[in-house]
Amino acid sequence: MEDAFDMEIAATPTSIGVARRALGAWADFLPDAQRTDLTIAASELLTNGVRHGPQGATITVHAHRTGGDLLVEVCDEGSDPSRIARSVPDALGGRGLMIVEKIASDWGVLGNPTCVWFRLGPERLAVR
Repeated sequence: MEDAFDMEIAATPTSIGVARRALGAWADFLPDAQRTDLTIAASELLTNGVRHGPQGATITVHAHRTGGDLLVEVCDEGSDPSRIARSVPDALGGRGLMIVEKIASDWGVLGNPTCVWFRLGPERLAVR
């Protein structure tokens, strides 16, 4: 088992599933429920990268274990992290970051390129 996962995909809708399955296979050390949480949160960030990142761009996914934590970064080629906003309750979409916030121990945004990261801490990785 490797402690790190790295993947680069085209920013297309079909690539989201490819990356999700590859990340889930890498994380086979996690119990099913935590692996599901991991892939759901990553899928939300990948979807945002495809929908809001530059057309024809690539998205990189990096995950690694550090101590009892699992850190995941999803980066697109965008350069304006201020475009990332929390959902408005009555909006028809835009709930991806709310889902990430519920699943993750912590999350945040870095800019240029735009990288959204989340951390699953020991409290999230414990067997349920």
